[in-house]
Amino acid sequence: MVEFRNNKLVALIFVVCVTVSTSSLTRNNNIHTFYDIARSTCNKGSGQECTDKITGEEVLTGHTYHVMYGMFLVPLAEQLRKGKIENIKLFELGLGCAMLYGTGKSVVLWQRLFGDNFELWEADIDKRCVEKWENEHQHDNVHVLHGDASSTSDLSRWLELSGGNFDVIIDDASHQNHQMKVSFDYLFDRGLNPGGLYFIEDISFSRSDPLPWGISNRGEPFAEIIQTWIEQLLVPEYYISNNDVIMERRKRHPIPNNVKWIFCQHEACVIAKCEKIDCRPVVFSTQK
Repeated sequence: MVEFRNNKLVALIFVVCVTVSTSSLTRNNNIHTFYDIARSTCNKGSGQECTDKITGEEVLTGHTYHVMYGMFLVPLAEQLRKGKIENIKLFELGLGCAMLYGTGKSVVLWQRLFGDNFELWEADIDKRCVEKWENEHQHDNVHVLHGDASSTSDLSRWLELSGGNFDVIIDDASHQNHQMKVSFDYLFDRGLNPGGLYFIEDISFSRSDPLPWGISNRGEPFAEIIQTWIEQLLVPEYYISNNDVIMERRKRHPIPNNVKWIFCQHEACVIAKCEKIDCRPVVFSTQK
């Protein structure tokens, strides 16, 4: 049995325990908060009633993205409400034109989460759907774009029209490996602010070819690329530079130098962009 004789040490341990416990409680509350907001967008009795970003009674085939959005976006919304930040600029790839629950469902979700003091841009490949939704919905802070998220020319045009400088980017587009990689490579570097968050949904489809809705899924599985990036964050090159197999994999998929951290949950990941003060030092780079 250990006997603590130092009262200061006991107090310190107590403070640490309380802090960790409070942080965990806050995080769980944020997850529940996002879930409740997403659930409030449901149209009762209309078949597929809810956004598939959550799963539950209303949408049994949905995902558990309330975990990552609750952990990272609810605190942002809280800072916005308290006036600690002036504005949030969000860009979502995928207006939901092909979804059973209806086009633009996530627009309602983001509006309820962030309120009026934020700027939202949505993009989709279905031009007729985009034009129809735009004609039926007039919002001063919501803008819609048409184009292909796997086309760098369309991505470039989107950034020019929107002005870029996004705080949050969400990839809920085609879920094709090629599209996810092209979109990330272009938008993370050019369109996301330092300190910004890049969410990628439905990485779970990265090993499915064709995709369940019939389109081909070319490109290396994005899940493998993410795994390689995470390993590069965890294990610096100078620890494994003599391992040819691992080094070859890293040379094929070098992690961008401006990636601060990666958080992955069931079927999806969040990638944070570093600021100058917290960017990783490049000791030995595989990027040639």
